[in-house]
Amino acid sequence: MTVAVIALASASGSPGVTSTALGIALLWPRPVLLVEADPTGGSGLLAGYFRGTREYDGGLIELALTAENLHDAIAEVALPIDKTNVSFVAGARSHTQATALRELWQPLSTALRELETTGQDVIVDAGRLGLIGSPEPLL
Repeated sequence: MTVAVIALASASGSPGVTSTALGIALLWPRPVLLVEADPTGGSGLLAGYFRGTREYDGGLIELALTAENLHDAIAEVALPIDKTNVSFVAGARSHTQATALRELWQPLSTALRELETTGQDVIVDAGRLGLIGSPEPLL
């Protein structure tokens, strides 16, 4: 089985990237992990889709700080979206945290490709490109 890793981004601004990524994830036919990797920070899912009813319990910052196996850490911070096949990793809390994520992108891309063992595909909301700390290509 091969895992699908799809990254969505915008060259200027990021109009609709989170909404598009979420829409694709909600319609995805297999279990899928949605990763909020927008370097502008803030969670469009927590603020928008969940309308502020879910708290930030962990996400990219915790992955960047983990000393353990990144594959296991992803499983710990990924939150399910009830009544769907979707789980998600919340993004950074603000754009000021983006530089702390710079060293995360390469090992995260490897860990996401390794999700094949769980039968889970991945959709990445990379937001706008060209900012300091922007994700490296995840493919």
